[in-house]
Amino acid sequence: MNRATSLLIGATILVGGCSQCRPGETGGEIPAGEAIAAGGAVDTAADAARADSLARLRAETEEVRRMIEETVQYDFDRAIIRPGPDTEALEQKLGILEANSNLTIQITGHCDERGSNSYNMALGERRARSARKFLTDRGIAEGRLTVRSMGEQQPVDPGHDESAWARNRRSEFTITGGGDELTMP
Repeated sequence: MNRATSLLIGATILVGGCSQCRPGETGGEIPAGEAIAAGGAVDTAADAARADSLARLRAETEEVRRMIEETVQYDFDRAIIRPGPDTEALEQKLGILEANSNLTIQITGHCDERGSNSYNMALGERRARSARKFLTDRGIAEGRLTVRSMGEQQPVDPGHDESAWARNRRSEFTITGGGDELTMP
């Protein structure tokens, strides 16, 4: 059967109704799968809307991931959350965690290369715990936030000057669960 004949049969079914209908009634809506089989037509508007919705959800999830992964920086030899951009970044993470109740994250503390390995491991731990405390003090369950330290082992900048050291003094945030579909706060 060619496409024109299929379309004609589909149109007849839609317009003519069914033999079991009372006079003046049509056969009603045909489920999407039957409409495709009867007429060969695809509901492209609905497919486009679904694709659009999925694309928006993916884009929103990626934007939320980017916000979660934003680092928090620290002053030399300190584990105190600085007011300004670092506090704002944590406030943003707080909103995301509140909006996504199944989201869990790991906070990893890092240091610059100055100091002994053992000292830097302890300082990295204090930095990660400081960020976690900021979030738990505002209502996020401690069980949703794990902490660890990398000390000086994973610098983002291999340089040996103040600007490199400043970039390396940080806490990183990694999604460990519940990050498949994230919503904006």
